[in-house]
Amino acid sequence: SSDLATGDEEEDKDYKGPTPLELLDPLFKQSSCSYRIESYWTYEVCHGRHIRQYHEEKETGQKLNIQEYFLGNMIKKNPVTEPTDMKQDGTEKKSERIHSKNIEGLDRKST
Repeated sequence: SSDLATGDEEEDKDYKGPTPLELLDPLFKQSSCSYRIESYWTYEVCHGRHIRQYHEEKETGQKLNIQEYFLGNMIKKNPVTEPTDMKQDGTEKKSERIHSKNIEGLDRKST
């Protein structure tokens, strides 16, 4: 057996099982969504499509008012027309940092 604490990663190179994407593919094909309902916000994860945070308000006799934020959208790449994130030597390209911006009134700390 491999001891990862010593940095022995030889077994990882010999892995022939499914990739993470292959393991998740059935979720993407089902077009299913998972929900987490909190006191104010509802979080929706639609596998392979998007992650959304929303709040619905409906007052008697009025239309439904939805406040929503998309926290992420999945864009599928076509491997034929779009290059992969791999260099010619087989190593991954270095990822770029995406800068974020704090928006006044939104507290990202968990309560």
